[in-house]
Amino acid sequence: MLGDSAYKLALETKRTQAHLPMYNEALVHHLCRETRHIMGELETLLQSLETIRDEPDADTRSVAAQLAVKHATVKRNKRCLLAYQAQRLRFLQNVFWQVGGVPEEIKPQLSPAELDFFSGYALAVNTYKAPFIDLDLTVSDLPPKDLYIEVRVLQDCGEVQLENGSLLLSKNSQHHVKRTDVDHLVSRGLLQHIDG
Repeated sequence: MLGDSAYKLALETKRTQAHLPMYNEALVHHLCRETRHIMGELETLLQSLETIRDEPDADTRSVAAQLAVKHATVKRNKRCLLAYQAQRLRFLQNVFWQVGGVPEEIKPQLSPAELDFFSGYALAVNTYKAPFIDLDLTVSDLPPKDLYIEVRVLQDCGEVQLENGSLLLSKNSQHHVKRTDVDHLVSRGLLQHIDG
């Protein structure tokens, strides 16, 4: 039925705010084919409207109504497709700012175009921040409450170079360190900030 595919895609977009499921290529392609088919019908209706408009007793209301319905359907399909794509891209942008790259567990769920977007987005951000040697844009944008924090090591990180020397981060150890030295490790899930 007309609009069912767009409705399914809109529902999938709404359901996937917190996680990223497999890219629904079949539904996206079906919706694109349906939209192209409706556009062909629109062209045919426009041509028929042109021919019957010149007739003296022609009633163009039914053709105009069909045109309005089909045009609204095309616009709705496009909005649903754009919402689906935009939601997925926003999710990928958030992942980049949290992790700094594409986690291996979500790579199979991405389309080739999304992988290209992600690598292009990462390249643009890295190119932008390249002149700023000491600036890490992927850390939190909220100002810190404390200069030093207490962290617990969740995974062995080995020896890490800090501003004032180096530190061995072995699993289950706790350290009192400068926040800016370990923010990137906390955001990657290697260290846990202990509220104290």
